Amino acid sequence: MKAAVVCHAYEQWAEALPLVLTGIRSAFKEDLKVSSVELMYGSPLRLQGEFFAPTPAECTDFTT
Repeated sequence: MKAAVVCHAYEQWAEALPLVLTGIRSAFKEDLKVSSVELMYGSPLRLQGEFFAPTPAECTDFTT
């Protein structure tokens, strides 16, 4: 965990901690074949970039 916190360019280590912990919890464990979040809640963690699905190009019609 210390190495992950040191890799971030924040002034205070506590600013990087939520991001580091999210990464650790959502990391896939090869020996368990699941992440620790999936063990706890039964479903994978939805990361920030996964909340909004991109709209398909064919659904976007700018001509009307």
